[in-house]
Amino acid sequence: MTADEDLLWAAVEGDESFRLELRRVLREELGMTARDFAKEAGLGESTVYKMLSGDRHPNLDTLRRIVRAVQD
Repeated sequence: MTADEDLLWAAVEGDESFRLELRRVLREELGMTARDFAKEAGLGESTVYKMLSGDRHPNLDTLRRIVRAVQD
């Protein structure tokens, strides 16, 4: 599977799965910091940091932005 597919499956599995997969994709697949990824995805830095820490869960629009940024 591709990184974007992995993220989508993780989102279906649950919040913790999505958080862990997002962290893995940023580090291993993209080699990006949360700050760089936020800029690439058109999201606020705090949004990405909160998702990575488990303090926030993505809504549908945010999930779309994340998947599109990973696809590019």
